[in-house]
Amino acid sequence: MTTNKTFLMLLMAGAAVVPTATQSADAAPKGARVMNIASLDKLAPVSGNPPRLRRTDEEQPHNEMPCAVIMKDATGKTTTKGWYFVAAGSVNGQPARRRVQGAMIPFDLMQEADGTVYPQANTAGGKFITDNTGNEYRQFNNSTCAQLPGTDVVAVFYNVQLQGTNDTKRYVQTFNGTTGAPILKQTVVMAKNNDDCSMHQDGQQAKMRRLANGKVRMVGYYGCNGNGNDDGWFAMHEFSPDGGAIEKIYDASVCPREERSRGTAFFASDDVALVSWTEGNTQPQRDGVWVAALRLNGNDRGANQQNAILWKQQVAGRQDKAGVRTYAMRMKMEQLLDPASGAETNQFFISYGMLRGNNNTNGKGGTYYENKIGLITADGTGMKYDIEPLDVSSPKGAGDGMEATHLGSVFGNFGVEGATKPGIAFLSGQHFGGGDASQVRFITVDGGKFVNAGTKAGGPHDRHLYSNYLGNNPGNQGRNHSQMQVIDNPFATGGKKLLVMATTAKDTGGAGGAAESQLMNPAIKLAAWLSVIPVVDAASNPDPVDPNPNPNPNPNPNPNPDDPDTTDSLGGCSTGGNSTGMATLLLLGLAAFIRRRR
Repeated sequence: MTTNKTFLMLLMAGAAVVPTATQSADAAPKGARVMNIASLDKLAPVSGNPPRLRRTDEEQPHNEMPCAVIMKDATGKTTTKGWYFVAAGSVNGQPARRRVQGAMIPFDLMQEADGTVYPQANTAGGKFITDNTGNEYRQFNNSTCAQLPGTDVVAVFYNVQLQGTNDTKRYVQTFNGTTGAPILKQTVVMAKNNDDCSMHQDGQQAKMRRLANGKVRMVGYYGCNGNGNDDGWFAMHEFSPDGGAIEKIYDASVCPREERSRGTAFFASDDVALVSWTEGNTQPQRDGVWVAALRLNGNDRGANQQNAILWKQQVAGRQDKAGVRTYAMRMKMEQLLDPASGAETNQFFISYGMLRGNNNTNGKGGTYYENKIGLITADGTGMKYDIEPLDVSSPKGAGDGMEATHLGSVFGNFGVEGATKPGIAFLSGQHFGGGDASQVRFITVDGGKFVNAGTKAGGPHDRHLYSNYLGNNPGNQGRNHSQMQVIDNPFATGGKKLLVMATTAKDTGGAGGAAESQLMNPAIKLAAWLSVIPVVDAASNPDPVDPNPNPNPNPNPNPNPDDPDTTDSLGGCSTGGNSTGMATLLLLGLAAFIRRRR
């Protein structure tokens, strides 16, 4: 399909962020720390009095799209050693060439006297790991990272469209997990002719397993959008035992109509991979949310191995309710682990939203009308529902009014030690710089139904504003990504668990951050954060806070989908949620932009 399009849009021209008197170090949880500071030398363009952030093409938000790895030792035990990766404008006092490059920062998990676990960055050990010359200054975009199972090797994946080329490609580097020394230099993982590769859902793009021969197998989803095949791909790769080489075994197109498919991939077993995505060539997508299974141990080799697809099924599509047409989008999937052994199962949470499109005539994004969660069992023969998808977005639902815009998610076993329940944690950040704590909503399965297990405060997370205003095609596209993982507490016995969140947001001041809050100055860009939150406690469940922290983002929906709705966001995503502790000044302007999807 052709992706050169002209849009006439209503856009936010800027926002001044004003903190409340309570906004200080307690705006973030005790376990949250800044890993890489915001630059005070390279400031964002602002205008007006009071100053407001201005839309500026390719300015870059200084810290964006982070991920973190906490190392395990040879026995599989979680250590206190970690590595933080982020697209950064500077690190250790050194500015990046061409605005941003990939940075790698070592950190250690520490524990305070009251038991609080927090990360401590070794800023002096931080370094740039890329020196790319990319089109649009995207030298290290959409990163994810992981330890290769059974090795002391860390892999980081990212997108770059090198200057003089017209395709974004997915790359990987590997490093020694103890010293940080490079092992595998920048190597292509995924590329398709005249398509930009690749996109995925927040969090891990790929899953890994160590094979009997010492190699590490990786399965992943790669949305490749452009003017070529324009497909979403499943691919299987294998790393050499020392992490010094990677080989693509095969790929297969599971999503023939790709626009913003944002898929996920998992091992359903040693022989089967499970993939989920959202399909459609339009903005918003109109072809529903899907799940497929693929063969792993056959004779499939090379590109476009369609015979490896064992089955493919649409989970949900178009729904008309009370005169409002909605479409199933934003598919997510998380794999359940056995509470006793921690082993992967073939049960999966699925979640997706029912959205009304035509967002302020932009065509991108939409307004959420429902946020559905279900539980499936899937293998090579098909899938079945253990719990049919239910809307959890109402104030009386398991999500307790949880809105759904740009949610991060991760599976875990949550609750009281010895009696944990399998569940999913949803991370909800802010559209306005992330100056307050984010909110993490826990939904568990108990007695065959979904249960609201409460919320906890997470580290600040700007899911949208600075990436949207200072990236490519400002005001139209651009979102920040987060990454979450559940780990064993290395300081505790009995297997207590911690939720670790990598985000970027305004520096709120206080513990691990700036001497004073930087929220008042919109010209100061984003800092990089890492937060550690206890999620399995010996005394109590995750503690509920506000019984309705995120009201329904559209309590009075517009019954006419063709009319602009003021509850839609300005720039393609429903803002939803709240901006607790902030006041935001918005200025509307009319502008025309030509976009090219990267």
